[in-house]
Amino acid sequence: MGGRGRLEDSGECAVIAYTQTYTPAMSDAMIRVPAEVRDRLAVIAESRGTSIRSLVQEFADSTLTDEERRERAEKTRAYLTEHFGVEVTDEESVAMGHRLRAAFSSQQDTAA
Repeated sequence: MGGRGRLEDSGECAVIAYTQTYTPAMSDAMIRVPAEVRDRLAVIAESRGTSIRSLVQEFADSTLTDEERRERAEKTRAYLTEHFGVEVTDEESVAMGHRLRAAFSSQQDTAA
């Protein structure tokens, strides 16, 4: 049992609509995205052997809010202090964030 997906194309914008039939805890959703985004999601989903719905769920589950990121950073700092005796300053944390973003960005640039 699963939800049925329906792709509609209305010119510049594609609509991804789902009818959920198996879990009362889930609700139907309609998301308007450009047709090329919908097509890209369909290609990614097919290559992973999954559905666009699962991709959206995976994104929602794995993407942190700003508050969640701050909480995680504080927990990490506390862990480093408690277990390794290392105290990370705000400045060091910001600098490391910049370095990580730059590293990921350059990695994506070379992959493209």
